[in-house]
Amino acid sequence: MISRIQLTTIVYIAAAALALLLSLRGIAVPSEWFQPLGLVISVLVLFLWVFERWLWRLPFLHPWFVDTPNLRGTWQGVLSSTWVDPASGGRLDPISTYMVIRQTFSSIHVRLLTNESASDSLSANLKKADDGSWSLAAVYRNVPTAVVVDRSPQHFGAVVLTMRGQRPRTLEGQYWTNRHTKGDLHFTTRTRKLVDEFRAASAILPPPA
Repeated sequence: MISRIQLTTIVYIAAAALALLLSLRGIAVPSEWFQPLGLVISVLVLFLWVFERWLWRLPFLHPWFVDTPNLRGTWQGVLSSTWVDPASGGRLDPISTYMVIRQTFSSIHVRLLTNESASDSLSANLKKADDGSWSLAAVYRNVPTAVVVDRSPQHFGAVVLTMRGQRPRTLEGQYWTNRHTKGDLHFTTRTRKLVDEFRAASAILPPPA
């Protein structure tokens, strides 16, 4: 979001440019003309603050004014890992997973939840491809619960999810970790409610039977 000092600079430059153009046309510009600019800046700061957090989500603004898709909410899906259990030699069954997305107009944060760990994005962004699809890419830190930390220590990873349209119904992609594991993610159900824990997510979006 643009800072107040940046907005103030832009407004005063625009006002000065307009005053100069009017003067060049022979139109006198009194000094009182600049007095309301402080109030104008305050109104713009308030509007931008509200727009950054809420107004940008209004459906009628998409896509003609706001091109970015609204992903905010809690998504339910499955995680399929390539990790092989050294004891059994087999792979894990797909894991019930939730992804909580907190989003403003200019920022996005991703939290991935399973019954054994939580992963929070350290950096995340949305990017539009030439074909109109969108990608959500994030670098994250995974923190396991105490009961599994011995066999699943804290680690870092990256994830890339793709979607289509202003109101995507599915998010799917892959993840990689510095433990040399990787896998697929597929999310198909969303609620607008935001949670922080796996138990709370499963209460509002129970895993499929």
